[in-house]
Amino acid sequence: MTDGWKIQDSTLVLESPDVVSRAGYVADQWTDTKVPATVLGALISSGAYSFDPFYSKNLMLLPGSGPYYVWGKNFARVETPPESPFGRPWYFRTEFKVDNQSPRKFAELEFKGITYGADIWINGHRLANASDNAGTYRTPHFDITPFLQPGTNAVLAAVHPPKPDDLTADWVDWNHTPQDKNMGLWQDVLLKTHGSVSLEHPFVNTHLTAKQVAQLTVKVDVVNISDKPVRGVLHGEIEGDVSRISFSKVVTIAPLTRSTVSFSPADEPRLAVKNPPLWWPYQMGLPKLQKLELSFTENGSVADQSRLEFGIREV
Repeated sequence: MTDGWKIQDSTLVLESPDVVSRAGYVADQWTDTKVPATVLGALISSGAYSFDPFYSKNLMLLPGSGPYYVWGKNFARVETPPESPFGRPWYFRTEFKVDNQSPRKFAELEFKGITYGADIWINGHRLANASDNAGTYRTPHFDITPFLQPGTNAVLAAVHPPKPDDLTADWVDWNHTPQDKNMGLWQDVLLKTHGSVSLEHPFVNTHLTAKQVAQLTVKVDVVNISDKPVRGVLHGEIEGDVSRISFSKVVTIAPLTRSTVSFSPADEPRLAVKNPPLWWPYQMGLPKLQKLELSFTENGSVADQSRLEFGIREV
């Protein structure tokens, strides 16, 4: 969900969020943007300011500077001036279409990163309060299955700015804090459909031995969101600079539970990779990446898939 977003200062919107978050709401006076985006970044990209904020001290000319925005000081650690347009929530809104012919019966909305939290609605229904997902590096996701409708749907997020004591992105004297303190949907927003099983948090642990062997351990959370037990096959493949490695196992998940499933060289000897292509830091070698693909098949149908790029390294 990258294109088609719009932003607006929430204090300039007269209608209630349950109205604004419905399909068909007219937002012609809002600012167009793409996600990921911060509020200030979107405004600058739209040409809202007649000067180049990246030149000289022009950053000080942006709204929201106030008496507390002192050159060389860390603005992230002081209160946003009360007259600043960035001291209050801003709306991020988009619409998307749903194909009601999809065989997958569950849908989730996932936010890869919000600064610093958001009240979220879909089609007039509130999904969360900002306090439920506060934290720049949290990745909240929501079951939106009951609220989807055939055709056009709408999502609204009222994004809140961080406060001085919040654990958010920090800044230094040579990379000044923007006036909005990075407020926005600063990572991807994903719409995910799947069967009764969802694959979450895939991870590959790479352990290097003295004999130039990389011991790969693959882990993933298998989540059964239905009220019935599910039995299926979890299949994985790794490829890239290594020869293709395939592995699978039969998994049974109890109703409404989460189980971490792992594969190690004890399960599949080829997960012990000889003379592995390593991920090297900058100027020490090539940062080679491998690809992991996972799928869960239930009754012959793929319930969910997950992909991940990883480097073979040990710190």
